[in-house]
Amino acid sequence: MSHRGQVLDLLTCAAQVWLLAGLALPGSAAPRAALASEEVSAPSFRWILIAALCAYTLGATLKRAPFQARVPALSAPAHAGCLCVAWFVLHFGLSLFAAARCMSDAPEVPLVLRVLGMAVLSVMPTAMAARLLVRPRNAPALAAWRTHPLTEGLADLLIVAAVLLATCFWNEQVAGLFFADFPGASFGDRLIGTVLAVGAFAMFYAAPRFVFLLEDHARWGTWISIGSTLLPLLARLWL
Repeated sequence: MSHRGQVLDLLTCAAQVWLLAGLALPGSAAPRAALASEEVSAPSFRWILIAALCAYTLGATLKRAPFQARVPALSAPAHAGCLCVAWFVLHFGLSLFAAARCMSDAPEVPLVLRVLGMAVLSVMPTAMAARLLVRPRNAPALAAWRTHPLTEGLADLLIVAAVLLATCFWNEQVAGLFFADFPGASFGDRLIGTVLAVGAFAMFYAAPRFVFLLEDHARWGTWISIGSTLLPLLARLWL
């Protein structure tokens, strides 16, 4: 049983702390002004999202063969089918949102290419991640490099890179939407904003982490490390 997922959790937490250090203090108007700035929203974040979607797709594709060779039988709860359906809807929705954001920031690209790009970028990450659950039919005939541990290591690096890029997008473009910093905001307003932010981030992060949850979901330490990724967000909301 590997600890790849916990490493991802700690790196995500560290990345958010690093990003938090680069922002103004949470109570100021600077982060929200940055969110409204067109400088931040256009080509740079478009390419960040495209890179994240492509890296995740390639990582999930490469991970399938070595993962299935290393983990011959996955432990699954009785309600695994429902969880997989929920994950699929969530993952596809997240990919569709990211793909739509990429294409909406590219008005110079012809409409046909934008629609095609959105279709590919929204479908492929979810399809390749879902294939992790399916054992290759020609597994014994696969080339040795396909099932080599180094191949899975490269795949994990690509997935981690994708999640960290998505975390950058979350912190710079999404998280600030949940700040209750308007005049007269009460404790209740901040509490509601916190609940919404935690729920949104949990869905945002759980979907791509699925490829590691497949093998570490039964460990209590997994859920503690996943919870640690929320700490920087809570700090931005309350400190």
